[in-house]
Amino acid sequence: MKTLFRLLYSLYSNNKFNLCVSIILLFMTTASGIVLLGVSGWLLTGSYIVDIGAMFNLFMPSALIRILSLMKVVFRYAEKLIGHATIFKLLSDLRGFVFKSMIKLDPKELSKYRNGDLVSRITSDVDILDIVFLLFLEPFIVILILAFLFYLFFYWFIPINSLIIAFISCAAIILVPLLLIKFSKNNGMYIQQYSSDMRDFILETIDSHIDITIMQLQESKKKEFSYICSLISNYKNKLSTIAATGQYVLSIISGFGIVLIIYFEIGCFENNKVEAPLLIGILLASFGLFEMFSSIIKGSSCLGSAIKGSERISAIINTKNSINDIDNPVDLPMYGEIIYSNVSFSYSDINNNYESVVLNNINLKINIGEHVAITGPSGSGKSTLLSLLLRLEDVSSGSITFNGHDIRRCKQSDLHNRIAFLSHDPAIFLGTLRSNIIIGNQSASDELIFEILNLVNLLDFIRNLPYGLDTFITETGSNLSVGQARRLCLARALISPASVLVLDEPTSGLDKLLEQEFFRDLRRAVGTNRSVIMATHADVLPYDDIKMYKLNNGNLFY
Repeated sequence: MKTLFRLLYSLYSNNKFNLCVSIILLFMTTASGIVLLGVSGWLLTGSYIVDIGAMFNLFMPSALIRILSLMKVVFRYAEKLIGHATIFKLLSDLRGFVFKSMIKLDPKELSKYRNGDLVSRITSDVDILDIVFLLFLEPFIVILILAFLFYLFFYWFIPINSLIIAFISCAAIILVPLLLIKFSKNNGMYIQQYSSDMRDFILETIDSHIDITIMQLQESKKKEFSYICSLISNYKNKLSTIAATGQYVLSIISGFGIVLIIYFEIGCFENNKVEAPLLIGILLASFGLFEMFSSIIKGSSCLGSAIKGSERISAIINTKNSINDIDNPVDLPMYGEIIYSNVSFSYSDINNNYESVVLNNINLKINIGEHVAITGPSGSGKSTLLSLLLRLEDVSSGSITFNGHDIRRCKQSDLHNRIAFLSHDPAIFLGTLRSNIIIGNQSASDELIFEILNLVNLLDFIRNLPYGLDTFITETGSNLSVGQARRLCLARALISPASVLVLDEPTSGLDKLLEQEFFRDLRRAVGTNRSVIMATHADVLPYDDIKMYKLNNGNLFY
């Protein structure tokens, strides 16, 4: 609960004014409705009295009914417009902040979360927070104020009924919601957690659909999905039962309160302390107040999901990167030689106990403009060797220097500006060809783009497209061949001002012919100004001025 309200406080503090206006408007709407009921009872009773010959002023309550009806409509519209718009804006800001926190995480921290889990945290976990204000906090504040005003009103006319209002209000807006929160909290948490598991399962199943089909695992996946859905359904049924029970208890308490109010009102009427129109008006207004208590029940029963959602969101926001810049980093030049000195690396477990050695006393020097290829079997540590240069991980021992500066003493942003990285499965983003290419250099002109495209042998293909650089492509690159998609990603790396090009299995998934063409285009595009470090399974590279190393069992051989 503390995590929820800590998160909400930081969220709501950004727009206090609109939230306060929304609460005031809801108060005016609710008060107008309750007073409208009271005035209606007053008018109906007064009309009956007129029919039997008594004196009663019909014009005043008639005018009040028209005014209150108009007020209720206007205030309700304004409250919905301002309140919901404010909450949606705050949730939008929170979603952007969560994504900003998520995108700042290094791969090591991000790998602790599943894809579907991250999607759930930024969507459903954020969305569930709207109920806290709209269905719980806002009604709670308004009803608390109204109950206090009713207490004062009854204390003036029928003092004994003020105690009844106080008792019923405490039970309805404090005791029952607390019991609901206690009994529904775990169910709401489980619903939120299993909903996240369901989304993760769907995404993983879609990603691995080909393998599932080939291995004929459709039935087992259906059963697994049905099991997760049954768990969600089971906990939702339990939550609905608890909420319905809360409404039932509230109805009993409200009914008991109405009976007591009627009983004491009759006594006051018989003693001529209260006139009949006012008595009926007070009774109907009490009905209206007790009816508003039910609006808190739904919000109370959903707080468990909101608590779980806030904990999952806070976990992302408060996660710190394992690799951070030092206080006074050194400045890096744009160009420099790269030296691995006695570099060893081991992955650690959750308790920071080091396990099997991945790299063992690696020594490697890459001069400015030099091309280096590292070969070796899968799992030999080639990708790890490259990730250490990018400082996605820190070495266990030894050092890596850029122009004589230990990269651990440099700003990571400076290091990444000097190194362009092309992974073995580079991403194609939903958008145009231009937007995909200029990720590496947002200020790139069309002339520079065409120059790079010519170097990677894509210029003729793109110029022949109806919309050229503005051609829309999907995130899967379905309207590009595998080779064209790989060249497009290479163009993205080449267009950056980086002086070092790092490639991790750049020809993965290409046949021998396309592989050799890709390497020839790469050699022609890079020229002599940039250093190139690549990890590859290729046996033969189509140019001679490249140093070949082999990595095996954590050791590097020339």
